[in-house]
Parts: sequence; C-alpha cells; structure tokens
Amino acid sequence: MARGGGPGCTGRAGTGGSAGCADLGGPDDHGSREARAADPWVDFSGGREVAGRNGKIWIASWHPDDGVVLECGADEPGFGRAGLAERILNDGGIWVLDFPFGPPAPVAVAAGWATWRDYLQWCDSSADATTLRDGLRGILDEGGVRWSTRRTIDRAVEATWFPFFEQLYRQTITGARDVHCTLAEAGADMVRILPFDANADAGRGGAVVVEGFPGWTLRCRGLDAVGYKQGDDAAGKQRLAIVNHLRASGIPVSDADARRAVDDAEGDAVDALVLLLAAYRTSRRTASEWLEARRLHGGMEGWFFD
Repeated sequence: MARGGGPGCTGRAGTGGSAGCADLGGPDDHGSREARAADPWVDFSGGREVAGRNGKIWIASWHPDDGVVLECGADEPGFGRAGLAERILNDGGIWVLDFPFGPPAPVAVAAGWATWRDYLQWCDSSADATTLRDGLRGILDEGGVRWSTRRTIDRAVEATWFPFFEQLYRQTITGARDVHCTLAEAGADMVRILPFDANADAGRGGAVVVEGFPGWTLRCRGLDAVGYKQGDDAAGKQRLAIVNHLRASGIPVSDADARRAVDDAEGDAVDALVLLLAAYRTSRRTASEWLEARRLHGGMEGWFFD
C-alpha cells in the first residue's frame, strides 16, 4: 500500500524546509539513461506475511546491464520484510522505501522519544502494531497532541495521510521494526539511513536507504496521483499512462513488466516503478544537501527530496 496524495503540487509549503517540484528530473533530463548498478526501489507493505512472503512488497531494480527488473514478494523464492532488510545489507546500492521513516516531532516529544533510535526501540517493543498504535494514541490524548499531526515533509508535499493514519500505521511501525532496526544494528559502515545517519554521502559504497512517496513523484511529473489503485477500466488506463510515461522518460521497463504493473489493480507494482524516478534524483543529491536535511529534520521526523 502506498500513501495517498493531496491536491496539486507546491514548490514550498510547511515550515522549516522546502520540497520542490521544479528540479525533479529524470533520465531524459540528464542525457543519460543509466543508473547505478543494483539500485532498487521498493513499494512497502505492513500486511500479514505467510511463510516469510509478502505479496504486497514490490521491488523495482534498475541495473545498467540488465534494465529494470520488477519483483513481488509472492514470487519464487519470495521475500518479506526481514528478507528485504537482509537483501539491502547484502546487495548494497541506493534503496527507496515507501513508508514514513519517522514520527512527527510533537508526537515524539509526547511519547518521550529523545532520539530516532528511541523511536525504533518503541516500534520493536511489541509484535502487535495495533497495540502500539492504541497505546500511543492514549498518550497523545492525555498530552493534548492531535492524533492527526503530520511531519514537516508531509505538510510540504500536501500529503493527506500521517504516519499513524489507520491505513498507514502498520507500514510505519513494521517498517521500523522489521527493516530499520535490523539495518541500524548493522551499523553505518554497512548501511546509512538518510537523513538520520551523520555520514550523508549517498554516492559512497555500501547501502543507502531513503524514504520515498510515489504520490509526490507522480504529481511532480504532472501525473494524477489519485484513482489508479482500483480495478475498473479507468484505473487500468491510468496505470498504463503512468507506465508509458516512465518508459518515455527513459526507464527501460520491459513489455512483460509493463503488463504486470498495469494488471496489478492495487497499484503497488506501478508505485515501485514510479520510485525509480525518485531514486534517480536521490542518487544525485549531494552530501551537503543531505546534511542540511539532517540539520533541519533528521533528528526525528525524516525527509525526502523527490
């Protein structure tokens, strides 16, 4: 499941930072259609897993030699959230994951999380995401903090959802618990989760993990981010239009993967492919840009650019 988007696209919104559309390019804007090797982009799910498989997690990888490869967690041999974390550590590259990386700052204050690692520990304190969500809601009610509080980045991109929204909280909590906790334990020499880790150089070796939001990337490309996650003919035509836009932008999606993405009525396969555009730009952000994002937002909430 991917997050919903708000109306339109604004260059600046919210406080403490900006999220611009104008500079979001793609392979066609840079005269090159080649991405770094082993750079994958993931549409993420907090849904129930069976035998370590999660059919709601899709990975789109862009390898210069092989083109784009689209995978689903239900494919053979299959993978789930734990397998995703293991793959990130083993494969390296730049990974863009579609779930909120941190909580809103006022929520963190009310919950007593002084650092992002404190937040991870909370996410890892129970196997039941709903129990954690309900307990947190009680704490916020007592502290007078609105349950619907959004992060700076959520306001900046006009997202209508917030990290613990009913349709999103499982992704938020299980992503931190089953993926981020494993990666954080491995250490920054193996993987850097941006903007939280101090070493913000996305061009260095090893794995780099950043947050993405397909709805925002679609709007930045002038595409409709609402309505393609349905089973009717209109939604199918919209998914086809998105895939055709990606291919016209220079992303080498095969005919077979294009058909598979269009046929996925839930839109998760399309989301994974859309994040290829975000990751292309993310991979070209400078260390100073990430360090500035860390200064403004990296203490707790997280941030993404494209």
